[in-house]
Amino acid sequence: MRMKSYFANSVQVAMEQARREMGADAILVTSHASLPEAHHLGEYEVVFATELPDVGTAGGRGGNGNSDSTPTAHQTLSPAATDSVLAEIRELRRLFQSWRQTSLRFTSQPQWISGNPELEEVYAELIQAEVDPDLAQQLLAAVHKRLCREASPGSREPDVTVRQGFKVEHSRHRDSMEPSAIRDALSAEIQDSIRVDPELGIAGTGPRMVALVGPPGAGKTATIAKLAVTYGLTTKKPTLLISLDTMRVAASEQLRRYASILGISFQVVETNRALAQTLEEHKGKELILIDTPGFTAADLDGGCDAAEFLAGRTDIQKHLVLPASMRFTDLARISSAYDVFRPSRLIFTRMDETGTYGPLLCEAVGSGRPISFLTSGQRVPEDLEPANRTSLTNRLLPCSGKAAHRALAVA
Repeated sequence: MRMKSYFANSVQVAMEQARREMGADAILVTSHASLPEAHHLGEYEVVFATELPDVGTAGGRGGNGNSDSTPTAHQTLSPAATDSVLAEIRELRRLFQSWRQTSLRFTSQPQWISGNPELEEVYAELIQAEVDPDLAQQLLAAVHKRLCREASPGSREPDVTVRQGFKVEHSRHRDSMEPSAIRDALSAEIQDSIRVDPELGIAGTGPRMVALVGPPGAGKTATIAKLAVTYGLTTKKPTLLISLDTMRVAASEQLRRYASILGISFQVVETNRALAQTLEEHKGKELILIDTPGFTAADLDGGCDAAEFLAGRTDIQKHLVLPASMRFTDLARISSAYDVFRPSRLIFTRMDETGTYGPLLCEAVGSGRPISFLTSGQRVPEDLEPANRTSLTNRLLPCSGKAAHRALAVA
């Protein structure tokens, strides 16, 4: 593996230099502002890597075909050491593949960002965090507008708001900005773009009724148990758990065990008619939580009786449960398929299984749905967290370029 640093006054120029010298397969490792002692070489240092050509093969350059050549490092390593080296190589390949994907997406950087070194660096970090490029550009356009307005209150700037569809409007000005001011403004824009609503159920004369919908394995059943403890048992509200999940043998039994341990009423229903009757019979309950089967996109394409029933009940609050560890394209695809349920809230599970929260931001902004709860494990109810914009923003802001560089050194 060969690595080399390129210095230039913009990341884009450095990338072009690297691609000319190292070839189209060169991988972007990291980019950051150059150190003071190297600032005369360029404002940015961009590190690229590429694989070295295979050597030592028959007829290859430098080879003499002699089978008595000096043993290679692989031949002299013990089996345990070889396994360790191979494991490190696999991990490096995984990291470089991730950086390569970032490099390919980074080439779409618009000129208005390339012309501003401070915005350029933050844009690279957002892309590294797997924020959709369109949304990243929109956030930075809003950041630029916010800072320009603060610097010149009387100046006219285009209206920039984070909205569904990731529409981008930006200023043509290229004023220099303080990195700390940019990050503070970005934090404010992310908080403004996220909607949260941890209110459970719809207030009214009847019980608060909540249904969790989502793909198989998203964590709906465990999340319902956490909600039952936090908003039912601990508040001493009469609570009923209902399972519609008759597709999996163990699904209703898992929820039944939760209900038994918690001392909460539990029922299994198999049809929409039975569900409607059960809801009518338990009007005296204060909280009713409904667990649904995990449908695939193909299941929903062909029509779904449960979706039709729940979509027509405006008195039942529907929460779409999604794993935070999914890629944005997968989240968007599943979210679109589950539109038939007409969910009004988002719950993200498996927050502990990822360190990249860009897809979560993209789904929340793209769908326009508020986030209600987050879960991060299997403990009941400790791993349930009501959504909070400040907490979400702290998770969503990507690490700095220097932190990424240190991570590479450790790897």
